[in-house]
Amino acid sequence: MTFSTPSRRLRVPVRLTGLGLGLLGFLVFTPIPGALLVRAMFNRDSRRTAAALEEAAPGVEQRLGIPYRPGDRSAFLDVYTPHGATGRLPTIVWTHGGTWLSGPRSDYAGHSLAPGHRYPRALHQLNDAHTCLLAHAADLNVDTDRIVLAGDSAGAQLSAQLATAVTDPGYAAELGITPTSTRGNCAA
Repeated sequence: MTFSTPSRRLRVPVRLTGLGLGLLGFLVFTPIPGALLVRAMFNRDSRRTAAALEEAAPGVEQRLGIPYRPGDRSAFLDVYTPHGATGRLPTIVWTHGGTWLSGPRSDYAGHSLAPGHRYPRALHQLNDAHTCLLAHAADLNVDTDRIVLAGDSAGAQLSAQLATAVTDPGYAAELGITPTSTRGNCAA
């Protein structure tokens, strides 16, 4: 019995079909392509929103890109205060939304995004950001007795989880975090 090698004309379509099936499998069986598409859509909209907010908030002093977790390239926070403000001020810790997939550092305070990072990393980062605010309260004009955790979409969920961890030590232990806030200085 003699076996012949497939002709070149047959090998190319077979390879292309295999490549096409592999790409289709990647698109169907992994969440990454869909996640990246959602990220692109949210990022486009967040840039427009950030630009509109900048126009609507004159007279605000900005301290941008404050690192709150040494060595973490996605862990920075921004502090906004009224121009010329002195003393400690009530503080809103706002965590951006975006389905845990979007929210570029240039538009919001940063935390790690999926699919590149897994839960509960963003929650640990939020806890560390809060720890940084408390540790540097005097420099950042933060009234440590009047802090509100808030956010939109995924940011609201992360803020609610941190508030729950503050009020429920068992839940905090399950998450593997030690909140620096207390019930007395934090509200959600």
